[in-house]
Amino acid sequence: MTLFAAATSSYITIPPPFTHAYSAGGPTGEVHALDAASGALREKVQQLLFVPPDELERADKTRVALRYGSHGVEVSPAGYAFVPVLGTDAIEMFARDAEGRLEHVASVQSPRGPDARDGPRHVKIHPNGRVLYCVTEHSNLVDAYKITPTGLTHLSSRSLLPPRPTPLSPSSFRGDTLVLSPSTPAHPAPRALFGSTRGASASVRGWLSVFLLDADGLFLDSDEYWEAPTSGGKAHALD
Repeated sequence: MTLFAAATSSYITIPPPFTHAYSAGGPTGEVHALDAASGALREKVQQLLFVPPDELERADKTRVALRYGSHGVEVSPAGYAFVPVLGTDAIEMFARDAEGRLEHVASVQSPRGPDARDGPRHVKIHPNGRVLYCVTEHSNLVDAYKITPTGLTHLSSRSLLPPRPTPLSPSSFRGDTLVLSPSTPAHPAPRALFGSTRGASASVRGWLSVFLLDADGLFLDSDEYWEAPTSGGKAHALD
């Protein structure tokens, strides 16, 4: 079966109970039902808009729109879905209902104010379901938020760029991806959050960063950085 999306949806997640697939990319997001026997995509049950309805027809729906539109989707164990939208500096929060559809809860703006131009790119959720991490493409930061039923409360931030006597310019880099360290029997909670940033041009080398976490998923005061051998290309992907 071939199913057509309204726009290029490069990011998809299938959370428990594995009945629906959630995707986002550019001006739209979509929810598809899954076949219970095969797991195949079935009918589209919902379309989400990240542009005003009267702008959808003329909105860019190619991969180019990922540079300023929605750029990922993650669902928490409690059923809250989060979509970072690069161009609006917002994380859109939804609540999943019993039928798998998403109801909008809140638009969470940058903790640095309306003119921050952060460019939220990707989010990750701690397994405890209480902490969300967001990497910003333009300001090269990782923000940690407390998840509540009505929105997100900013907790703290970390830079994706190492401290130096002469600071690196965020405009020379692009904040990229995040991944939590895997759980182990000895340490069920992730002990670190890994982040990446890529050079804005091929001549600028990207960076990998490691942020240690406590048992509740909060940042400890211990960050480490490694310079990559290349810029990282179009996506310095960790996950």
